[in-house]
Order: sequence, then C-alpha cells, then structure tokens
Amino acid sequence: MLERALPGTTLDTLCAQGRDDEATQILCDIAERLQSAHAATEGWPIIANKSAEFARYKPTGRLTQAVIDCAAQVFHELAASQRNPVLLHGDLHHENILRDDAHGWLAIDPKGIVAELAYEFAAPLRNPDLPSVTLERMNARVEIICTRLKLERRRVLGWAFARNTLVALWVVHNPQAFGAGFERAALSALALLDA
Repeated sequence: MLERALPGTTLDTLCAQGRDDEATQILCDIAERLQSAHAATEGWPIIANKSAEFARYKPTGRLTQAVIDCAAQVFHELAASQRNPVLLHGDLHHENILRDDAHGWLAIDPKGIVAELAYEFAAPLRNPDLPSVTLERMNARVEIICTRLKLERRRVLGWAFARNTLVALWVVHNPQAFGAGFERAALSALALLDA
C-alpha cells in the first residue's frame, strides 16, 4: 500500500497562479534532493544515443527534416560528451510533483535513468502547457535552473530541444498518445539555444 499525498496539489497549480519562478525553485529543490538520495547508478538504464530514433519519423508541421536532423545531432553530441552521469527521476515535471501537508513537495512516477543532470529539465521546460509559458518564461526558467544547479545553459537547452523534438515526433505519429506543447517547447528551446 502506498501513502497518499494530501492534498496532492500538483506543481503546475503555482504556474497557473503566476508563481512560475517559485515553481521552478521547487523543481530545483526536488532535483537536488533526489541527487543526494540516490548515489548508486548500477542496474539502472543509461542514456543511450537515441539519434537513430529520429530517423524513424517523417517531418511534420514545423518539425522539418532540417530541425529533426539538428535535434538528432544535438542529442548525439550531448550524449557523447556527458560529465558526471547520475541517477535521475527521468520524468520530472510539474504534474509529477505533488504537495503533501506532512512532507512538502514530493516527486512521483520516477522512470529512473542514468544521465547528466541537465538531461532532467527537458520536461519541466515544456510543462505545463499554458499560454503563460512564453519564450521569455522558458528563458527565465532556464536562468533559475542553471544558476541554482550550476548547469551549462547550452546543455540544458540542447537536451530540451533534442528530447522535446523526439517526443513531439512520437506524439504526432502515435495518435493514441496524449500530451501537447512538445513541438512548441522544442522550437522554443532551439530559439533560445541560437540566441
């Protein structure tokens, strides 16, 4: 039996209330706590070079062949040049962080993957998919994450671009899939990366 988080409010509630910076700080808190709690990486999946997966999908919408090729190359370069891989949650985003009155903010639904910490932030840069999450808001999130966790901006944005491109392609080519905002998040990360 699992303990239930009460009231179970998700972190995206703060974003909807205009408290995005506070929500991003909480994401950083959770990421730091998870790093200190899980040192062993043996037996967990290691981030593989998924650049070949990009070739499975056809261009769609604003995800042109040039964008897909660029995302595949960025993914390959980042995967090959990782430093200090650690055990990550693997799906850390606003809907997977719940408020519990007794324990504070908690992460749920871990996937478990070994990669550098910058890899973790592709999902929180696309979620929640609210009109208020503009390019400027994404940039503010990146600034908080990089400053707080001492991560390289280009690596955080590179992973956000590559991973969100791959997810966007998967969603488009799998009509039964859920989710939205992946294409916008991928192209926003690319715009900030090129800025």
